[in-house]
Amino acid sequence: MILLILPPYPSNSIDKKSMLFAENSAPPLGLGYLSAYLEKFGGYETAIADLRLLNDDGVLSKLEIEEKIKELIDRYNPRIIGISSTTQVYNNVKIIVQFIKNNYPEIILVAGGVHPTFTANDCLDDGFDFVVRFEGEKTTLELVDYILKGTGNIKEIKNVVYKNNGRVVANSLRPLETDLDSIPFPNRKKFEMGKYIQKGALVSSRGCPMKCIFCSCGALSGNNWRTRSVENILKEIEELIKEYNVDEFFFHDDTFTFDNKRVRNICSEIIKRNLSIKWGCQARVDSVSKELLKLMYDAGCRAIQFGVESGNQGILNKINKNITLDMVRSAVKNVKLVGIDYITCSFIIGHPEDDEETILDTINFMFELGDLGANTPVSILTPFPGTEVYNNSKKYGIKFFNKSWSEALFGRINLETKNLSKEKLEELYDLALSVLVRKKLKNNC
Repeated sequence: MILLILPPYPSNSIDKKSMLFAENSAPPLGLGYLSAYLEKFGGYETAIADLRLLNDDGVLSKLEIEEKIKELIDRYNPRIIGISSTTQVYNNVKIIVQFIKNNYPEIILVAGGVHPTFTANDCLDDGFDFVVRFEGEKTTLELVDYILKGTGNIKEIKNVVYKNNGRVVANSLRPLETDLDSIPFPNRKKFEMGKYIQKGALVSSRGCPMKCIFCSCGALSGNNWRTRSVENILKEIEELIKEYNVDEFFFHDDTFTFDNKRVRNICSEIIKRNLSIKWGCQARVDSVSKELLKLMYDAGCRAIQFGVESGNQGILNKINKNITLDMVRSAVKNVKLVGIDYITCSFIIGHPEDDEETILDTINFMFELGDLGANTPVSILTPFPGTEVYNNSKKYGIKFFNKSWSEALFGRINLETKNLSKEKLEELYDLALSVLVRKKLKNNC
């Protein structure tokens, strides 16, 4: 048995990462893909435990985590436990690892996910036996075969990091999978589907070709973007409709609209098959025309999110966003014109070159877009391992106040920049948040 675990949220994220919010309440698709791959191509039995589901806020105490891990091990008796980790939850990962190593030292622990990909040495020091970097389906299967069957050579399993006589060994990297249709759909039978709000979560592509300095998506994929076939995507949608009575979907692609022709083909097929569904996606403002948005609406699109990040053109240029403010305005107006109900334009303040004036520009732009009908959530710059701004924080003039990974939350100010003190960032962040309050009050009047 192979047990795959998604850790709970950190305790200081309460009321921010609640599983009662649809945007947070989605099955862990990465573990679902891994489970499906191990079962189909390796014949292994797997189980998935999403520890966020135990409380509405997705948070567990140290004692609750340990009690749940004991319960899971007693139930499944796993030979291998794989743990997927983002940066924010890594402190909880360490609790899990320490408990298992102290009480079940015979169990092999494997780390995967975006955080271990860029902090593999730390993960090994914290007690993991192996780290699987980047995309993990083929690598994990080869690693499991090596551990349980004694086949293969650990030195030849690409993407794996491990210790040999105390020395860290990082194997060469595996080329990214280009045939995404060859990967089976996430093993949703292993999810407690009834406990998720966003039951129709899926991904139609992997990776991101952009090079925004604050984002790890490009680093995780080598700025390589790959897609599934339209037929394969529609097959998964129809399976979700049939098996789980799903009629609302959200594409968790980093950028769903990167290839307009592909989007048109997907939408046309949804319409042709007369699928009565609603769906949302993440998009770029430079990749959506009014005509495309109208087709998306006709195919059921009712929610769209744009990463805008700044309301100052100079800052947009410096963070490699490659968009203009006029593109944003045009995209939001067109979304509204075609009738898509829910428009989100997300922002970040505290970019390396931000100063008080550029942040005021951002706040004013948030208000402008709010008047056009967009929701404008705002967060503080939160550099994660793997991002350009984290890897070169000294070059960018960023100073962190607390190295605890649990402080890496979008609403928590844990840094200062060369232009802005922590106190000034707090003041400007509070001002930005007031824009959201004023918009809500205006809409309720």
